[in-house]
Amino acid sequence: MIDGERKIKELYNCEYITSDKELYPLQKWYNKLIDKSIDEINTADILRMLRQKVFPKLAMLKAIEF
Repeated sequence: MIDGERKIKELYNCEYITSDKELYPLQKWYNKLIDKSIDEINTADILRMLRQKVFPKLAMLKAIEF
């Protein structure tokens, strides 16, 4: 099973979305998401992860866990 205390950005080697302009809400959510640990992911995150096809395997594992 996945280490629930590690941050998503560490597990998947992700980088924050940056821009010279204001970030869109989805980009802000992504930046917050990758800064969370696996244990911190909530139902709203899972739903958005599945809709946006962002880390779908992780989202399914967490959905089953809930």
